[in-house]
Amino acid sequence: MKIRILLAGLCAVGALSTASAQTPWAVDPSIPNLYAPGNYLFMTMSSAPQPGAFWMMGEIFTGRGSYNSYVVRTTNDGQNWEKLWVASGNTGGIGSGGSGYRARNLYALDADNAWLIDYEAAATGRYRLLKTSSGPQNFSVIAPTLPAAFNQVFFFDATTGVAVAPSAGNGTWQLYRTTDAGATWALISNAPQVGSAADALLNSNATFARLGSNLWFGTANGAILHTADRGLTWTSQNSGLQLSGVTFRDAQHGLAYGFAPGSGEKMSKTDRLLRTTDGGLTWAPVTTQGPLRALTVAAIPGTAGTYISGGYYWLQNDRDAALSFSTDEGTTWQAIATGEKIDYRQLSASNSGQIWLSVDTDLTNGPVVVSEQRSLRRYAGPALVMAAKQAKPAAPALYPNPTTGIVRLPTPATGTETVRISDLAGRMQQTVPLTRGQQQLDLSGQAAGIYQVELTTGQGQRYTQKLVRTAP
Repeated sequence: MKIRILLAGLCAVGALSTASAQTPWAVDPSIPNLYAPGNYLFMTMSSAPQPGAFWMMGEIFTGRGSYNSYVVRTTNDGQNWEKLWVASGNTGGIGSGGSGYRARNLYALDADNAWLIDYEAAATGRYRLLKTSSGPQNFSVIAPTLPAAFNQVFFFDATTGVAVAPSAGNGTWQLYRTTDAGATWALISNAPQVGSAADALLNSNATFARLGSNLWFGTANGAILHTADRGLTWTSQNSGLQLSGVTFRDAQHGLAYGFAPGSGEKMSKTDRLLRTTDGGLTWAPVTTQGPLRALTVAAIPGTAGTYISGGYYWLQNDRDAALSFSTDEGTTWQAIATGEKIDYRQLSASNSGQIWLSVDTDLTNGPVVVSEQRSLRRYAGPALVMAAKQAKPAAPALYPNPTTGIVRLPTPATGTETVRISDLAGRMQQTVPLTRGQQQLDLSGQAAGIYQVELTTGQGQRYTQKLVRTAP
């Protein structure tokens, strides 16, 4: 039996601190386990300014061409979980085939809104998109026939998103955009060129980062694609790495991580890191110190340059896995755990201080015993995430920026916030108490120019952002 795991962690997290000499990972019996013999895993993560929400999609290969797909969600950092069967396909083996569809990918925007790609198991080429706005129990088909074989979808809000389909030779990337929650899709005409016919989107949402109106994702040939305006325009940069993924702590600062070209991942001393301070326009190699593991790296939003990294090296029939963290934008890495015998897949963290790890195979107790395997682990090490609970949350980014008047909040207001608009001389122009559920502001009464926006929460936290108002 094989299993494919897809996780959507919704993260805006705080700071890391001390290391643990023992394994920091705990198996929580409350977590739904989708492990099966010979499983393989990949994960997808979506950063969102919402605590406690975490989604997982799993596909279990039950033998002879049959597959079962599930979606799992928690909204309280794993205290309670929901598990829902979403698809069952048959590719020519025994059995009825269930729904006749196999789940392809999952994208979660927040605790309630998520999209699921599935496709007909009979290989007819038909792909669909399902959507829910009220948790995993309520997925329904929003696009019965997609215009291409979508690999992944990403959404910036409840209506606007982009999708990636396999490239057709040495042409441009097949990028699509929607403004109606995924019901219809238009091909983006100015997509970047594909560097090679063999290039493809990396087989995991772990390779993308989305913040506000920005989206970055990596390709198998080491390209990093970026949009700063919710998919309207795109750029492409060659990382020069055997790329594992990208991660950003804010719209300007991020890391691209992977391995030396041609080295093969999971080989000792081949981990590589690039850093950007301009939103991905340029990337510079980082001379690292300490035990960086570049299979999976996660930014800790709201901190001044804190990241966690994990991965493992092959040791014949054994593993050498490690977890480490950096507080200086990825230059220096300090070990949290070393010498573990597990196959790391992806790290995720929540702004309530919880860190999760997806695991392929655990060899801690020798040969694989199915009953001892768990596909998702919870961090339980000493003091690692205590500072995260006290850290200042990442500031919400209003978008689009520049704007002709209407700007949106990344998540609905709680009703306790106030927004103040002033010009660059400090003169107050507008004060807006936000109402519960409010998700946009009307600045059309302001003249064209650059403004300072201050958002104050009910707890007294203040965030500022420069906003450009252009003429209609």
